[in-house]
Amino acid sequence: MVVFRATEARSPGRSLESGNAPTTTTMRRTNGNAVPTRVAPTPRKWRIPWPGAHWTPRYVVDRLRVGLYEKFNPSAPWLTKSAVEFLDEWISRNDTVVEFGSGRSTLWFAERARRVISTEHDAEWYSHVSDRLEVMRLGNVEYFLAHVEPTSYLSHASEALSGFADLILVDGQAREHCATWAIGRIRPGGLIVVDNSNWFLPRATRSPASVGACADPLNGVWGDFHDQTRDWRCYWTSNGVSDTAIYFAPGLSSE
Repeated sequence: MVVFRATEARSPGRSLESGNAPTTTTMRRTNGNAVPTRVAPTPRKWRIPWPGAHWTPRYVVDRLRVGLYEKFNPSAPWLTKSAVEFLDEWISRNDTVVEFGSGRSTLWFAERARRVISTEHDAEWYSHVSDRLEVMRLGNVEYFLAHVEPTSYLSHASEALSGFADLILVDGQAREHCATWAIGRIRPGGLIVVDNSNWFLPRATRSPASVGACADPLNGVWGDFHDQTRDWRCYWTSNGVSDTAIYFAPGLSSE
């Protein structure tokens, strides 16, 4: 059976079928610095960000392409197309996956991996995903509802994972803390996947709200992650709207 464990958490709901998303934090640029900005919950497929300087013809084309991809791939995780295609080829039936932030990715990983450990902070979303797991009879998921405070948020995965994970997805709350935690819990040759990596880490990219190629990481914790993974191989993907970075843990040169 699917393992469900909950602690109190509250946040607006969303729908796997319609692509609705909860209130989220995005990044905007102010005087050269990335500043968190609240975005009201709206259906994902109809969400139109407030027009800004990034609304160039190229960005409009990029956004249309992302919308079409999501429309015709309704079960794909909300990562870049390139990242999803790579992970689909890479992941093994024997793998253990840890993810922070749940949804389509939870179902997608559960259909491909041996074990999935997933943490979610949104109570309504947790309930919805739990129902989908039951309907799809995916019994290899240990699913936790957690507080957003970093220590509490990380505690469930820390307790559930006795060894090392093959893949860790950072796509939820307290991302910088999840990313640095992942460094010590990923097996040699495993993957750490950071979604919306352009918000937090320096890279040349045309996606809006990025920290930029020559800037420092968003904060000191992201700086620690950046320093510790500086020599790791990284497959950085972008669709012009957002980026997903895949870090390869060193240790197995044959993989």
